[in-house]
Amino acid sequence: MDYCINVVGKFDAITSIGQHSRSFIDLISTNDQFINKLNFINTRPESNLKGLPKNVNIISSQNLHSYSLKEGISIFTDVLWNGIGDANYTKIPDSVIKLAYCVFESTKIPSEWVAIIENYFDAVLVPSECLIPIFKNSGISKPIFYLPLALDLAVLIDRKPRFFSKKFTFGSIGFLEERKNFHLLTEAFLKAFPLDSAHVQLTLRFSGYLEQSYYQKYFSNKKFSKTSSISISTGHYNRKEEYYDDLDSIDCYVALGGGEGYSIIPREALALGKPLLVAHAFAQEEICQSGIVQPVVCDIPVSAYYSQIHCKHLSFGTYSGVQFKPFLDDIISTLKVCYQNRHALYKDDLIAQRKEWAKNFSYKFLKRKYLTLIAPCTIELGEHNRIDDDKLVTNNKKLYSKYLFLQGKTKIYDIQESHSRENCKKITNKPKKVIIPGHDGGFFSLFNRFMSYLVWELYEDPKAIVLPDWRPTQIKKIYGQGIKSFCYGKPEDGNIWLKLFKPLPFVDISEDVYNSDEGLYADGVLVDDFNEKREPLLTYIQAYELYKRKDFQEWRNWYHFYFRKYVRIRESILNEVECFSQQYFTNKIVIAAHVRHPSHAMEQINKTMPDVNLYIDKIHRLIKAKDFSNNNCVVFLATDHEATIQLFQKHFGRNLTFVSVVPRTTLEQDAHFSLLSREEQLCDGHQIQHRLALDPNNWDTRLAEQVIIDMLLLAKSHYLMHVTSNIATVVSYVNPQVNMIYCEERNKIWQLLKN
Repeated sequence: MDYCINVVGKFDAITSIGQHSRSFIDLISTNDQFINKLNFINTRPESNLKGLPKNVNIISSQNLHSYSLKEGISIFTDVLWNGIGDANYTKIPDSVIKLAYCVFESTKIPSEWVAIIENYFDAVLVPSECLIPIFKNSGISKPIFYLPLALDLAVLIDRKPRFFSKKFTFGSIGFLEERKNFHLLTEAFLKAFPLDSAHVQLTLRFSGYLEQSYYQKYFSNKKFSKTSSISISTGHYNRKEEYYDDLDSIDCYVALGGGEGYSIIPREALALGKPLLVAHAFAQEEICQSGIVQPVVCDIPVSAYYSQIHCKHLSFGTYSGVQFKPFLDDIISTLKVCYQNRHALYKDDLIAQRKEWAKNFSYKFLKRKYLTLIAPCTIELGEHNRIDDDKLVTNNKKLYSKYLFLQGKTKIYDIQESHSRENCKKITNKPKKVIIPGHDGGFFSLFNRFMSYLVWELYEDPKAIVLPDWRPTQIKKIYGQGIKSFCYGKPEDGNIWLKLFKPLPFVDISEDVYNSDEGLYADGVLVDDFNEKREPLLTYIQAYELYKRKDFQEWRNWYHFYFRKYVRIRESILNEVECFSQQYFTNKIVIAAHVRHPSHAMEQINKTMPDVNLYIDKIHRLIKAKDFSNNNCVVFLATDHEATIQLFQKHFGRNLTFVSVVPRTTLEQDAHFSLLSREEQLCDGHQIQHRLALDPNNWDTRLAEQVIIDMLLLAKSHYLMHVTSNIATVVSYVNPQVNMIYCEERNKIWQLLKN
């Protein structure tokens, strides 16, 4: 072989992403034909290269021009892009073939990854088959090959697992990230087994963590000071033997990550013969399908947030796709089942089955595939992309010709692909256009749906165009006579967006476009969902989880960026808000309460609305704790039922203010509602929007103006008492500085007051 192999990445002899480089280096360096032809370019100068084979040439990324590296194959094994300022991918030599070994942990890779792969690499290698459709659906057109990460499992496979002693130990090892659901594991463990149990324990070893606040909240010493059943330690392993001993001390390894691109340690635990309790999601689906582990259903979607990947527009992390988490009860029940069957789990035949399955990911089993990747005996142009033990198949003519060139079978490899560059430019330069239809819902249900698409589409493609089709005629076409909630404009009003907001600031999109089928839909895509695949927590009861997320503040700032840039409310509405706020809010501490009609219980996670007195009690306690006086404090109330106003007036008197001319349910209607059964109360028809929607003659854009005014006044408050609602969600990003206080009995308001 007359060409060189360049591995570009981080090297780690124990665990983490450094395993990627190590696998390629270990398997290639032991083959005679690559002696003195294997180079390593270290992307992390601070890392320890202990364990790097001596026959590997170490090349400085600062002096790539000094070496002849073009005639060969380069494999990039580090994180492809980790945020603004990360240019490690540019350290890859300009080789004939450039490959990216990539792993990601959600349903969509960042758009920056797509751009880097499409512009810098010839093909992608992924360690799990589940990543192939994820990369394709994210926009990757380059060939994608499945190549499992080879692991040095020989010592573990030969090692007999330690049989548990008096205490049965559940355990897990890894970097502390929320997606790994360690906090759910500790909560489930404490509920599954009594404190200070003499028979079972949980041990966690964290190699590190990014967020001190997350660690302190769930895993600080104070958190578990009252129990000896949970042991937590932190720190990197210095020796492989120390890591192996820790792994062997665990009687049942637990891996609950709801976003995993491969899962190294669970495979190593199986190589040792250990029982495994594992979340059934992403790369771990393959482990679950083996039939030799205890799977945990993992299907609650959450937006995938990467705090360490700083995006192009904002000062915090990146959202990309969706991850999953399991139900707490499912974890509890599976922990109990494993413990009850602990003796059966250590039968010799089961231990042997685990070790045998793990061999599929060993150096010995995968070595020929790795060698085929860099020096295939046979290269075939076919329908798919596949690496066999002795043959590489690709459907990409350019990559095919490059392999032939390296083997001396052709003198040219820079051929045109099936589509011309001119056509590519035409497709690429045309901005994506997305139309978000109106639907039968409350006003801020429509607005949040639109904002969700606006944020995500422009985040992924700043040139995209996102337009609303809020024409009542179109909504009636979809829902016919069965409209239950929409009441915000008549057919003759046209696209009601223009009645409430100025046209969105997209080039060449005039007001006329908003009311024209041809103008709106020309070269556009009409969506038929609520963007729940990318933003699963935005609407309905899921918003409760959004409010509780540790990155909720970052999420608020993110949406606020696009709201401020693209949404321009009509002056007439802003003037009403300004007049009201000047009259009542000037030089005041504003405590706002958004109190919903009891029938909105259907939208709460527990199907129950808090008693109105809870809001009142929380406001009184806040005033007392902050030492506010009647002179410097005002309570603003936004509500859709009259009874609440009367109750608030009894408690706050002149300190209470609200917009008076707003449709609300009457005292008689509320009295009738209170006589209904629980099932009847949870049916549609009791809310003010339902009552108004019944008669199209009541439909009026003024109803939309009124809820926008209430929302903007809530957004001017210092504190907001709220439950799960679309209006609370909108307020959270219209003004990210508002202190959001969720009204539920177990809400720890004092935590907010201490800050």
